[in-house]
Amino acid sequence: SNEGAKGLKAVWTDKDNEALVSVLRIQKDAGNQAGNGWKPSVWTIAAAKLLADGSKNGSEKTSSKCSDHWTNVSQYQW
Repeated sequence: SNEGAKGLKAVWTDKDNEALVSVLRIQKDAGNQAGNGWKPSVWTIAAAKLLADGSKNGSEKTSSKCSDHWTNVSQYQW
C-alpha cells in the first residue's frame, strides 16, 4: 500500500457525516444540485463547514475529499 506516501487519510466521524449531509440538504434546497451531481462550490462549502466545526481526525477534509467520501458512502447510508 502506498497510502503512507500520501500522508494521513481523512477519518470521518458520525458528526462529520452529519455536517456533510446538513450542507448537502441546504445546498439542494438552494438549487446547487446539478442533475445527479453537485456543483463544485458545494464541496468547497462542505469542506469549510467541516473545518469550522473542528473536524480534526486524519488529514484535512478538502473539497475533493468531501466529494469522494460522499460518492463512497451515499449509496450505502443515505
